[in-house]
Amino acid sequence: MESRVTEDMNGELTRPFAEDEITFALKQMHPLKSPGPDEALSHLIRQAKSQGTIQGISISSQAPRVSHLLFADDTMIFCKATPTAILDIQGILKLFERAFGYKINLEKSAIVFSHNTPVQNREILANVLRVMVKDKHDKYLDLPSTVGQSKCELFEGLKDRIWLKINSWAMKKLSQVGHAVLLKSVLQAIPSYIMMCFDIPEGILSELEAMMANFFWQYGGETKIH
Repeated sequence: MESRVTEDMNGELTRPFAEDEITFALKQMHPLKSPGPDEALSHLIRQAKSQGTIQGISISSQAPRVSHLLFADDTMIFCKATPTAILDIQGILKLFERAFGYKINLEKSAIVFSHNTPVQNREILANVLRVMVKDKHDKYLDLPSTVGQSKCELFEGLKDRIWLKINSWAMKKLSQVGHAVLLKSVLQAIPSYIMMCFDIPEGILSELEAMMANFFWQYGGETKIH
């Protein structure tokens, strides 16, 4: 093997691609070529959406409709609360199980209805899928899956996490330097990821700043003026 790129090598690398090479590469890139489990499930849901049995949701009149979201180990499917849509989803999940030898854990699955769905319809549709009914989605990576108009209530848990940390250090006699290290390396890191994803209400931010300021100045068992 040459220790450097020769003229012949350079000519081979820089030559124009032949038509058959481009065709071969495009066929290898086909979205349906050897799909994995996630891609196969996405394809089945997209197919149902194109057929009109699953319509998905849209956050505004100008936004595109979303039929599903895939996470590391979770899948969220959006549809209208109709028997047709529910039966179609059930068929998709059963086909997915047969194709890949998986078994969906229904005990860990749930369905969430919009507020305008009649209660009797919720029970009927949930029984078809044999899953539990929840009022809202669980948190994902400790973040709320949905955020409504009342954001303060959603981020109360953030205050609780910081308060628990502060209380766990209350009995330790730390210097002001020790407080500063914990403040910067632990307390300020807790809301940083959440702030990358959501606009935290100013009221919550003010309370967090007050909690951190009090922690910083309360060292040596005394409360300092700040």
